[in-house]
Amino acid sequence: MVNKLPKSQRFVLGQRIENKTIDLMRSFIVANVERDKYVILHRVSTELDELRIFIRLAKLRLDSAILREVGDTMK
Repeated sequence: MVNKLPKSQRFVLGQRIENKTIDLMRSFIVANVERDKYVILHRVSTELDELRIFIRLAKLRLDSAILREVGDTMK
């Protein structure tokens, strides 16, 4: 999905999605070995919400770019 974004937005948003995914994986690994998982899993939940927002933003930007492209071809 990120590869289809306009070049100007691709790197920053793609990098944020990638970094957040890596952070989530690290948190799951830590939660797996900790006894008190509540604090870590709460942080995982927050990170997952952030990732969802980044993915939705990427989708919105992609949809916007597609609509703009269609509009340009109809001129």
